[in-house]
Amino acid sequence: MTAAGCSNPFVDRIAFRPPTAVVTSSPTCLAENIVTDLTGLGPWDPALAGNAPEPGYPPADFRVVGALRCERGTDASGMRTIDSVRLEGDVLSVFSAFSADSFRFPDGTYASCINFGVAPVGLWLVDDTGAAFRPAWPADPCNLQNAPYLALRHLTEVGRSSHPNGLDDRFATSCEQDSHAASFEPTTADDVAAAEEPSENTAA
Repeated sequence: MTAAGCSNPFVDRIAFRPPTAVVTSSPTCLAENIVTDLTGLGPWDPALAGNAPEPGYPPADFRVVGALRCERGTDASGMRTIDSVRLEGDVLSVFSAFSADSFRFPDGTYASCINFGVAPVGLWLVDDTGAAFRPAWPADPCNLQNAPYLALRHLTEVGRSSHPNGLDDRFATSCEQDSHAASFEPTTADDVAAAEEPSENTAA
């Protein structure tokens, strides 16, 4: 066995790719495994479907046009929701970022990694027919790669639908994790409108 710190530039890395993702007819945020990972709750809700396919490597022939993100939310009455957030923008850059090779340490190498990132629970890439897959986040030996995160931040939220889960936000605990772990905040339509408004300092 050899020991390796994460910052050691002399330790070789091995490139690999996860299995190719399964494409489904449509994305959903109400799959049992997505809701359970987001909320910590079991399959109590009759609206929940079976488990969504596990994330995988982007299929080569997939023609991405948009994305869907699943997250926890709160409605106007203070009740918890599962939100399906539709995203548009430079999705080709997102697809490209998720198509990168992952890297790991060679077998027999021990890596002392302090923290390892956690990928978003519910993220789908969607084609023009509505079919979708869950992309696996490319990894480095001691963390997740930054490129998908940076690409996702440039997408714009274009719609949102909410499904109540029957829990009152007033009784939420401080022990819950972030709703999408390795969080990214997309640009909103209001952000775009504000950016297009002329500045008060612009000369007439």
